[in-house]
Amino acid sequence: PLVIEVIGGDARPVADAVVKAQLVRHAFEFGTAVNPNGLVRPTEKSHEIRRQKMLELFNSGTFYNHLKWPAWVGAWGDFHSREITMEGLKWFRDNGLAFRGHVLIWPSYRNLPSFMRKVADDPEAIRKLCLAHIDEIAAATSEYVQEWDVVNEPYDNHDLMDICGNEVMVEWFKRAAERLPGVRLALNDYSLLTPLADTRKQAAFEETVKMLLDAGAPLHVLGLQGHFGGTLPSPERIYATLDRFAKLGLPLRVTEYDIGSDEAELKYAFTRDLLMTVYSHPAVIGWQTWGISNIVKEDGSFTPEGQAFYELVHQKWKTAVELATDAQGRVEARGHLGRYRVEISKGDRQATFFIDLRKDAAPSILTLP
Repeated sequence: PLVIEVIGGDARPVADAVVKAQLVRHAFEFGTAVNPNGLVRPTEKSHEIRRQKMLELFNSGTFYNHLKWPAWVGAWGDFHSREITMEGLKWFRDNGLAFRGHVLIWPSYRNLPSFMRKVADDPEAIRKLCLAHIDEIAAATSEYVQEWDVVNEPYDNHDLMDICGNEVMVEWFKRAAERLPGVRLALNDYSLLTPLADTRKQAAFEETVKMLLDAGAPLHVLGLQGHFGGTLPSPERIYATLDRFAKLGLPLRVTEYDIGSDEAELKYAFTRDLLMTVYSHPAVIGWQTWGISNIVKEDGSFTPEGQAFYELVHQKWKTAVELATDAQGRVEARGHLGRYRVEISKGDRQATFFIDLRKDAAPSILTLP
């Protein structure tokens, strides 16, 4: 419910005032992965176009690779330089977009800096290097990042756990919480939403979450990657999977969405159905596509997935109402959760406000001078 009460400077209700309320930012996070290079140092027209579309279409985002450990220590060259990474983080902050860090520890040697192999027989050295990395990158990014993937894909990437034990993940979460106060900490993995039937991997994910929570790890969010291809699950199946993981008691986020298909109609329809499914589930707090090119072409036009995204997020789910207050100075409507711009007028009296509509919110009492 969106309820606004208008009062005058004398605190009395103002009847017959016109109230226009427009949702300007969803509470639900709709995001995409990007390379920061095109955002902060555009060299092509397509970079400029997509930078503008980033601001128009999304309220959150992440980087593909720039915050992964090898990139952070300079192993992947100038394109992934720390300077570019920090410029990109500042761009997100300055433009009011939420940011997800990806990823603190991806615990297999193929995804770690090469120097980690040199200490493969020394659990204590591994632990010290991992904690030192968390300390360093947290110190540099804490003011820019609202959520971090602490561990990525532990089911298939477990070299460090094989040497140090699963409890080392608890250490990573606890250290991240110490160094990143107020930042949500996530566990992220793939092939959790995509199966058509229950799998061993889903059960293992649940076991890992329970182990972390039982050991006191400050785990706040479960990231469910959305790389779909082959035979696609139905909305009912996806919703049931979300229900299953919601029972673990943590918010869910769909990360890294893409669909491996060349059929435009299928990509449009599946994206539409997936968005409706995850947006409707009370445990899900966000959805993120794995690349803005999944949504917007180089010329700025929409892909099939982008068309479905735009029609739902920026048309159907973009609340806009215009109502007149009753004798008690009150208007009532229903709106999608998020930040609203509210314009109130009566005669030559006008005022503009910004309010946040949350679940179970009390009426917003606004004063028309």
